[in-house]
Amino acid sequence: MPTWPPPQPDPADPADLLPSGPPYPTYPRPTPRPLMPYDPSHAVAAARLPRLQALQRDPATGRHLPPRLCSDPAGPFASLTWQQQRTAEQLLYKFCARWGSDLPHWRRAILTGVAKRLALHPLGSDWGRATFRARGNKAAVRAAQIATALGQPTPLDKAQAARREKARERREGPRMMAKGWLPVD
Repeated sequence: MPTWPPPQPDPADPADLLPSGPPYPTYPRPTPRPLMPYDPSHAVAAARLPRLQALQRDPATGRHLPPRLCSDPAGPFASLTWQQQRTAEQLLYKFCARWGSDLPHWRRAILTGVAKRLALHPLGSDWGRATFRARGNKAAVRAAQIATALGQPTPLDKAQAARREKARERREGPRMMAKGWLPVD
């Protein structure tokens, strides 16, 4: 049990005047992190790294080599069937022609991937219908925004007014029109 007051150092003994312990504060060591369970995606990523390295050196001269366009010597579409390869090559030719001479390596790689994806999973008519539907919806929203900005009734306002009029007619019966005649059912 510690005594109070704590013992004072003896000025006659120089060892009592030196601090005990290390001259810096010590902190508890952190506990080591537990090992993560084996994840196969790490092995796949590690296997891809050599192919993803863009800058490689020529062993003879030591100069940087330009990046290869494809890591597979058989071509970027070697894993596809013959018909899919022809489709992918046609798509890639069309995509590259759109960009003309502005075709760096990274853009060509992206276009190759898109061509391969479209050769494997071609777009159907449902994609075109969905695109036109979205385009029409966008145009309708834009027209409503313009009409609101100009203070005109929007198509939604017109539809709600017609609904209210029909509901009123169901409740009260037909009313005389502006020309003075009743509608005949």
